[in-house]
Amino acid sequence: MNSKRKIPPIGSIVFVICWLIFFYFATNIRPLAIITNAWTQKESIEYGYSIEHPAEWVKQSLSREDDDVILLLRNAGAFTLRIRRQTAENPTPEDVAAWGKAVIGERNQRARMKGNPLGLADIEIKEEIINGEKVIFRKYGTAESVNLDAYIARENDMIIIALATSHGQFSLYEEDFMRTVRSFSPMQ
Repeated sequence: MNSKRKIPPIGSIVFVICWLIFFYFATNIRPLAIITNAWTQKESIEYGYSIEHPAEWVKQSLSREDDDVILLLRNAGAFTLRIRRQTAENPTPEDVAAWGKAVIGERNQRARMKGNPLGLADIEIKEEIINGEKVIFRKYGTAESVNLDAYIARENDMIIIALATSHGQFSLYEEDFMRTVRSFSPMQ
């Protein structure tokens, strides 16, 4: 009598799904982005902008804590992208960068008050001309996380587009973040 057991078809499917999930997290590869390379565009008539981002970045509900956040995107817990807005009359990119520094200070202060100091510190500050306008980028973080902010001045407001992720994930999302920032444009 043959004592070999056959694996039922459902068992094989479960095994393959578990293996794919393990592979995804073990290798930090973003299969959906690699396979589809699909991008989507979001428009906000209320705030007067359009922006493109990878389709797998999912829009999230906003919390009351972030009253200046106008868009929040996440991807399977690997990163957070926030777009913040504050009204201002004829701000400069330096004004936006000063506001960004204040936001970082507030985050540090809130964390200290909760007994969990972040210690967010600047890593690099650089400038780039995008669509004829100066944009300031600030890279900062902690031992565990890295953040990259883009500071954009518009005629009547200031915009911060901010990426937050782990050091291990940063290189996976930096290029898409930069493309997203470059796609940010006012609506006519």
